[in-house]
Amino acid sequence: MLINQDFAQSRPKSPVKRKLKLVKSNNLEIEETSQLSDINQDTKLFQETIVKIEGAYAQATIRAYRADFNDFIYFCHDRNANALPAQPILVVQYICKLTDSGRSSASIRRALCGLSAIHKLNRFEDPAKDPDVALEMRRMHRKLGRSCSQAGSINIETLEKLLLATDDSIRGIREIGFYCWWPMTPYADVLN
Repeated sequence: MLINQDFAQSRPKSPVKRKLKLVKSNNLEIEETSQLSDINQDTKLFQETIVKIEGAYAQATIRAYRADFNDFIYFCHDRNANALPAQPILVVQYICKLTDSGRSSASIRRALCGLSAIHKLNRFEDPAKDPDVALEMRRMHRKLGRSCSQAGSINIETLEKLLLATDDSIRGIREIGFYCWWPMTPYADVLN
């Protein structure tokens, strides 16, 4: 079965190229052009890294790296800073932004892992190893929590309710079989 995500572009689209012209003075125009070249330089280096890791990482991992790091590039651009290599204080501010934006702690850890991997692949110092970043991650975990809640166990009463709620079709048997897949459980013989 083909999924639309399998046909995702192998290379990310280049950012919109536009020239900002300011009317007041020539110095401001030069400053705005240099900021655009900084974002283009970061994006170009990031795209080269993505091309380099094609085939070594899963497509889902590359998609996650691409989405998270492009977000980080624009975050840095808004603060007139370089994303590659990033300063640890920017990473701390980025974690604060993600924490306040409503993302889960697992999503923030994934973003930080991708940021760390991109820096390592480009042989830059890893800003995620900085003590301030570690402290901010601890703050984030205390605020959002660290893990998901564990699913409840299935006891004999729950299993009987599941069996009564499903039909005798292949789909119904599959759904119950999913919950009782381990042959050593005492509930596996109920299906036979």
